[in-house]
Amino acid sequence: MHIGIFGMGYWGKNILRNLLKVEEVHKLTIYDPASFHPDSAGLLSDARIHCTTNKSDIVKDPTVEAVFIVTPAETHFQIASNILQNGKHVFIEKPVTTNSNDLKTLINLAEKNEKVLFPSHTYLHTAEIKKLKKLIDDDGLLGKPLLYQSNRSNFGRFRSDKSAAWDLAVHDLYIIKHLFSQTPVSVSATGLKCDDNFPHVMCNISIGYNKGLSASIVANWLSSQKFRDTVIVGTKGSFIYDDCLTKNKLAYYSKEIPDNLSQMSYGDDNIKSSVTVESREAIADQIHSFFSMIHNNNIENNDAKFAIEIIKTLETIELSINNNGNSCIIQD
Repeated sequence: MHIGIFGMGYWGKNILRNLLKVEEVHKLTIYDPASFHPDSAGLLSDARIHCTTNKSDIVKDPTVEAVFIVTPAETHFQIASNILQNGKHVFIEKPVTTNSNDLKTLINLAEKNEKVLFPSHTYLHTAEIKKLKKLIDDDGLLGKPLLYQSNRSNFGRFRSDKSAAWDLAVHDLYIIKHLFSQTPVSVSATGLKCDDNFPHVMCNISIGYNKGLSASIVANWLSSQKFRDTVIVGTKGSFIYDDCLTKNKLAYYSKEIPDNLSQMSYGDDNIKSSVTVESREAIADQIHSFFSMIHNNNIENNDAKFAIEIIKTLETIELSINNNGNSCIIQD
């Protein structure tokens, strides 16, 4: 396969590294390598890599089968539209677009041209989330889901195109939808700005779902320490997922929550057990899924349609923040 890549910054180099491990990729054309991270410059010495400053070398080249878009979010729609109209499959880093109408347009273009439109949602391809899905659905360890609580905090990178919610909370929206298949109904959110030239650098988000789940999400670019903590509480037990750990990231607590809280006991019966998962690189798993869709001519683009709800929720988060945290209904 001949693959094109738009964008070679922090995340672009991770995409490139994984593509170089795929045997069927015999050529990679990178547009505008000027932003290529210096400590990965050695990757450019691979004979399969060709760099260009001319977009047409990718967009108009009939031998390019698929293109990875790893550029700032505000550029996604224009680049993806051009690529789809020129008959190529598209992989787009999150957020796929900056508004839901643009995403719907891209889906229509993909269907018209019979191409795959694949929005990146890295966490759904991690071993931990795949294991969680099994433990919740097949093993029933959670019971009725009650609470999803997440803290995604770090210092920077400060983005000028979209707020911390679009950069960090987007992961939680994907995870919640994947694990529980519940529909978000309302949002209440507040945000912090410390520079008028940048969007909100910290967002506190509360979301109500149609089957009773409540979500509380912190997305924060101001924390000197990195946190990736997720707590999922159900009637039969709880899961703790700490993605900052190098191993044993996932743990299960067996404490049940009764219908009548006055019957709650506070003894030592809240047993913790580590959950063993097989290590895998989520980016590689995503690329494999994308290529499988191409090879199998799977052009239903359900992943892209799945993302419409995510983008609408992010739009509503911004609406609530701009309305002083008032609760806002997510529109169909």
